[in-house]
Amino acid sequence: MKQSTLSVLQCQVVEEEVELSLVELCRACDAEADLVTQLVAHGVLEPRGAAPQAWVFVGASLQRTRLAVRLVRLGVVIIIARQ
Repeated sequence: MKQSTLSVLQCQVVEEEVELSLVELCRACDAEADLVTQLVAHGVLEPRGAAPQAWVFVGASLQRTRLAVRLVRLGVVIIIARQ
């Protein structure tokens, strides 16, 4: 008899309208606040708010942050050139 394997993928759809604080973004991406702060400083992420405690990120920031975290964990050096 042939065995079959069932894989379950769990995900959450994040709309652009979703708003996340710095703490929530870090938690969702398993990222350090320092990394997110660097991404903001280099223009990769553009939160609303004047200070980190007041930053509000939209859904697209979640995907960008997760990608940056994966690259950093793989040892990829991220060079950001501003034009």
